[in-house]
Amino acid sequence: MNLNNNNNSISNNNNEQLILGLPHFILLKIINNVGNNTDLICLLMTSKLFFVTLRTKYCKSLRFKLDKFTKELNPICLKSFDTIYSRCKTLVFIDDRISANNRERNEEEEININEVNINANDFKKRPFIKRILPLSTKTLALTGTIANKLQDIIPSNSEKLILLDSDNDPNCTLPPSLTSIQWYNNGQLNGQINLQNLTALRSFSLEMNTDPYPSASSIRFPVGSTSLKKLEIKRGISDLKEGWLPKSITDLDLGATYYLGTVSLPPNLVKLAISLDSPIFCGMIPSTVKDLILFYLSQYPTIEEGALPDGLEGLDLIHYRGPINPTIVPNSVTRLGILGCRVSNEKDMILPPGLIKFSQSIPRESLPACFPSTTKDITYFAQCNSHTQYLPTSLESFACQLVKVSPTDPIYSIPTNIKIVDNCNYNNLNNNNNNGTIHHTILPPNVKNIFCRLPMSENEFIRDGLSFRLDQIINSTSIESITFCRFPSSNYSTTISIRRLDTLNRAVLLIENGTLFGGIIKQKQLPNHFNVGTVEYDILYINFIQSEYDILPTFSDKFLIAQEEEDDEDDGEDDDEEYDEEEDSYSTHSSLEDGSWEEEESSNDDE
Repeated sequence: MNLNNNNNSISNNNNEQLILGLPHFILLKIINNVGNNTDLICLLMTSKLFFVTLRTKYCKSLRFKLDKFTKELNPICLKSFDTIYSRCKTLVFIDDRISANNRERNEEEEININEVNINANDFKKRPFIKRILPLSTKTLALTGTIANKLQDIIPSNSEKLILLDSDNDPNCTLPPSLTSIQWYNNGQLNGQINLQNLTALRSFSLEMNTDPYPSASSIRFPVGSTSLKKLEIKRGISDLKEGWLPKSITDLDLGATYYLGTVSLPPNLVKLAISLDSPIFCGMIPSTVKDLILFYLSQYPTIEEGALPDGLEGLDLIHYRGPINPTIVPNSVTRLGILGCRVSNEKDMILPPGLIKFSQSIPRESLPACFPSTTKDITYFAQCNSHTQYLPTSLESFACQLVKVSPTDPIYSIPTNIKIVDNCNYNNLNNNNNNGTIHHTILPPNVKNIFCRLPMSENEFIRDGLSFRLDQIINSTSIESITFCRFPSSNYSTTISIRRLDTLNRAVLLIENGTLFGGIIKQKQLPNHFNVGTVEYDILYINFIQSEYDILPTFSDKFLIAQEEEDDEDDGEDDDEEYDEEEDSYSTHSSLEDGSWEEEESSNDDE
């Protein structure tokens, strides 16, 4: 045993000497290239060189990757990294002030700002809007209606234009430098959208919230242009005629437009989204399509055998009723999504052999129980909690809707109706109808990321908040990242990173990715008189509240002690000279009351 310890000590010393031999600027470059904040914290805690010398001496050069800042709450973060965190916050405010006060520009000192967001309802005169726009603006997002036309407002070298909640007159000459336009119109389209001078335009998206749909003749594309690759008409378009669609398009979304197959689709399409009220026959979908979304509007739509092209990789079926098997879905499909679909016979649900990503929402029947060994990502939402959710052992990422586990309190957990199936031999599972259920874990062992949808309205969330049971995730899964969101692809989300700091999961680092809220916690061990050799911990929750723009973890729990109690303990410790009270490596909510973990760290350093 002593020999092993000596060998470990020699190895640690050799590694330390190797690190010490590198110039600090190289180490700083390595550190600043770490993309995950939690991994950066763990790296800085691996040695005294990183934790003391680099963290303290070069704190002005270190940066966390923060994408949001919350003013409503005082930040709860690891106090050892408070200086670095505070500097990140300062940078956010400085950037905001510079962009807001940049009225009189000095050409020699002008800051290069690429993206500007303006609420046009706050401005009544066009010249004022034009005056505040930096010449370097490449992306301009305007919200609301401008009193004057768009002409002469948009900088001449802009490349991307986004119009939100707008009913501006589109009949104006736009800068020919534009390569992308996204137009969200609240009212009827007045006049024409003339894009004929935009020969560099690569992407055009139009979404209107009123009927009738705009006529195809009201949108004029550049004649003979080969640059336009992406076209989205989200709510649909009327009077679709032969020759209107530019042949250069490779990504086409016609929204709610009824496509009857009478208009030729661009020959080089790669992505296609269409609505249908009639069957799909062979030859309707170009053979070049790799990603296909079919939205069915009739009660009994069908897909003819062989109608979907070989080589198709992504397929989304919405309100489809019919078999999902190799006669309909090509074996080349690696991503399959079904929404509101009904498969009358379970034997007709045979997934493609190379499937990687599968999603299902609003199920009418039971969920699939057999998956190919290639499946890595599964999403179950909406009413899926009423059915058994089968998860294969090959799974690496899982998205689900949380379930309420308390009849009176807003306490939620991941679904309790999960069964893990061994999909190492997919063909045998299908032929023998044997799901190979595994019972000893709550999620497959390879799942590292989980996406959790909150099953509540915004008003319920604001009123009650939410508590999520975290101890199950820490102790019975391999999860390293949890994202909580009210709606799929919503900006109202938060992601918690988990790093287990010992083999028994006693000390755990929890960090909110965007704000760096969090710290190191210690789970409360329960007495175990029956299963000798096993460790059980008390229930642990993480609480969330709703802010104006985000979902916030509060990290308040009866198992996490207050900062004042921790500081009192720190005062009684005889720390190494380099590790004073202000450089303690534990969070403001660490519950290491007996100091045992600190002693283990010190003993390792002394070896």
